[in-house]
Amino acid sequence: MRRSAYITAAVILALACLLVGMGLPAALQAGPPFAAAADGPIAERFGVASSHIKLYGSQTMDGEFAAMRDAGAAWLRCDFAWYDLERSQGSWDFAGTDAVVAQAEARGVEVLGILGTSPGWANGGNAWNYPPTDIDAWKTYVNTVASRYAGRVAAWEIWNEENIDGFWQPAPDAAAYVNLLAAASPEIRAADPDATVVMGGVAGLGSTYLDECLSLGAADHVDAVAYHPYAETIGVEGQPEEDLLRPKESLCRFLVQFVHWLVAQHTSKDLEIWITEVGWTTCAQTPPGVDEDTQAAYMLRTLINYATTDVERVVWFNLRDTMLNELDRYGLLEYGFAPKASYGSFSTFTAFFGPATFTSEDTVTFTCGDQSTLEAHCFRHPGGKLTLAAWKSDDSADTLTINIGDAAYQVVSIVDPASGARSPAAGVTRDAQDRITVGGLAVGKTPLIVELETGSPPVESHTFYFAEGYTGDGFQEYLCLGNMEAEDAAAEVVFIFPDGSSSAVGVAIPAGSRTTLDVNAMVGPGREVSMVVTSDRDIVAERPMYFRYGTGWEGGHDVMGAREPSTSFYFAEGYTGEGFEEWLCVLNPGDTSADLTFRFQTQEGGEREVGGFSVGPHSRASFKVNDILGRDLQASCVVVASRAVVVERPMYFDYRGRGDHGWQGGHCVMGATALSTRFLFAEGTTRAGFEQWLTIQNPLDSPLDVQATYSFGPGQGNAVAKSYRLEGRTRVTLFVPDEVGREKDVAVELSSASAFLAERPLYFDYTGAGAGHWQGGHCVIGAPAAASRWLFAEGYTGEGFDEWLCLQNPGSDSAVVRIDYHTQEAGALPSRWLEIPAGSRVTVFVNDDAGRDYQLAAELTVTSGPQIVAERPMYFDYHGIKGGHDVCGFAP
Repeated sequence: MRRSAYITAAVILALACLLVGMGLPAALQAGPPFAAAADGPIAERFGVASSHIKLYGSQTMDGEFAAMRDAGAAWLRCDFAWYDLERSQGSWDFAGTDAVVAQAEARGVEVLGILGTSPGWANGGNAWNYPPTDIDAWKTYVNTVASRYAGRVAAWEIWNEENIDGFWQPAPDAAAYVNLLAAASPEIRAADPDATVVMGGVAGLGSTYLDECLSLGAADHVDAVAYHPYAETIGVEGQPEEDLLRPKESLCRFLVQFVHWLVAQHTSKDLEIWITEVGWTTCAQTPPGVDEDTQAAYMLRTLINYATTDVERVVWFNLRDTMLNELDRYGLLEYGFAPKASYGSFSTFTAFFGPATFTSEDTVTFTCGDQSTLEAHCFRHPGGKLTLAAWKSDDSADTLTINIGDAAYQVVSIVDPASGARSPAAGVTRDAQDRITVGGLAVGKTPLIVELETGSPPVESHTFYFAEGYTGDGFQEYLCLGNMEAEDAAAEVVFIFPDGSSSAVGVAIPAGSRTTLDVNAMVGPGREVSMVVTSDRDIVAERPMYFRYGTGWEGGHDVMGAREPSTSFYFAEGYTGEGFEEWLCVLNPGDTSADLTFRFQTQEGGEREVGGFSVGPHSRASFKVNDILGRDLQASCVVVASRAVVVERPMYFDYRGRGDHGWQGGHCVMGATALSTRFLFAEGTTRAGFEQWLTIQNPLDSPLDVQATYSFGPGQGNAVAKSYRLEGRTRVTLFVPDEVGREKDVAVELSSASAFLAERPLYFDYTGAGAGHWQGGHCVIGAPAAASRWLFAEGYTGEGFDEWLCLQNPGSDSAVVRIDYHTQEAGALPSRWLEIPAGSRVTVFVNDDAGRDYQLAAELTVTSGPQIVAERPMYFDYHGIKGGHDVCGFAP
């Protein structure tokens, strides 16, 4: 996997000569597109390498195969190294490779095995990278391995990067390699006639070496040739330094066709082309590396680019960082299995491009400011859906317009490359024939992914659902509606009650402002009430509540509304011990009854399932978990419903914690409708008067490892990395001061190769900003991804309220953020600007930043740099009720 020098000017000159005078096909001379794409679904052609997987224990191997499955990798390239399998002549050790092949079969992953290296006893006592001197022993090795795995290993690659001295000592020798190839191929054919035989992938393009091998008859012995076009090996001599690591998409397509031409000079066989290694390291040392976001962008560009060609197989190097060489940080995963940004992008590629085939769709056109560096491609799915991808080959920022000439395509979605999340496209216009144009699209280094579907245009949904709500004694409920748009919004609020009755009210929300509704006044006292809020424009909705609960536990909680009902809701936190009362509030907005099952993952005794509950149509109900589950259990929960519902989990407490505190209050979260492989928390502190926890839920059968990165405020030290093991169907509770120490402001990033859920309960005796002792607690589910825009409907800087914004930048560059406050009293305030350093968090005291005595919504927009995460904790003395609440922002 070491690199050759990049292409020299002499080679480029030779290629130019070939173009004009040596019979290169006219299609190649004409320029891109250079070749028809390979047949069949794209997903079948792409995989990952894991060079040392056979050396790992079963747990680590399980983790790697689970990561491959979850990412959608169809192929695994790995070593069947001779010097490992037969360290002494006749003594074989197949334990590792047997386990790999068995796992691959079970997971439906095809294997590309590398045959090569040699033990000292077969090469004159030299190192593993010397070719064998005993050709009969080489034949025996090849036949033994190919026979053992006949029908189970799909392809065999003969040696690796034999054109550089790192893998062929004392110096590369094409004639010697072809002799080795000629000896190996018949042994494979005899053992497994259906296996594909691949020439060892040459480092870089290796055109001179490849040409020499082909002239010596290499094509007679293989079905495919392979090469490793790492970006730093295929540039042009004298290129600008900033171009060294860019993917060079047009050149890569050209080189595919050039290799076809080169093969055709020596044989009439139609050899396939395989890319058996390509990648970028995230190590900053030599060879030059890139940051993780750039790795993700370049990888996605490379996979999409090769999907437009007839390259039969593309293998990303590597699945996981190794610890054998500190420079080998090519993985989609860190060594400890924490996913990098590239893991999400690989998953997005296989999910959105995998079922499709490349098409030169002439009904779709792309235009931007500088067309010369625009890469834009179209892929067609069975059934007609189109997936489009566009980026700038020079990484520059530009604005793109897409014109769709076929009026059948009416549904346009933007796909987040990191998470695969879809969102409706903005900037859509239609002409008189109902043909769509999408304008104002930002395009740059990272591919813009757009989906086009046939059918009726979607009816925009600006709906928020709230399951919890109560206007009884001691409870005051509000609804805050924020409108950040330039035009007034009209909303309808439907109040839904346990008996199936409802009432509705219309609300006007001025442009650039926010509106507050007193729910107690609207529905009357003593009502259990859910709400459905629908608007004609983009808005954001929150429901703050203040209370004196039961015997006098006082405080407040707040949630963002759910965007849609679901048949599953997940909660990581939950406790039924002394001093805690936990509830599940369920709204059924549908026309038929919803049956409910509660699956609790307990820390004390695994999973417990309780069923037999239901909620009637157009109704809501509350369930006390202490009674359903039993006492003294730390438990996560999955609520499974027979039809789509909305679920919240309020908890009320007299929190004793680590200091027998007696901090009373309550918190509430809207359940998550899906698990994720990543969660981010912008807020958190271990300062005096605060006790921060993390609860992590694994509702699935298989165990998982969660990687945690704790980042601190300025001057509080370097980030701390830790790892936690969760068995299947359980939950783990972490006391953050034990993990990182006291007196730190803490942002947290949790990640895993498998999906999970995480929450952050935080209990406090707040004395900041001149407050007295405002005691309570708040809790949020982490954000599954950073975003470029965050919205908050609630906010108040009047007497008795302290409002904060906690902003986390998990990226590798600084982020510049614009803060816009939309007030109920004065409309939009002038914008504020803030820079958040890479890998850090910043706290903004809104009372000072916006000014005093405002009821205000907040809008945060990243204007440059990586995406961020935003939370808004508030602490209060509300008419004598002291406490605090917190929400993670709404990312539209």
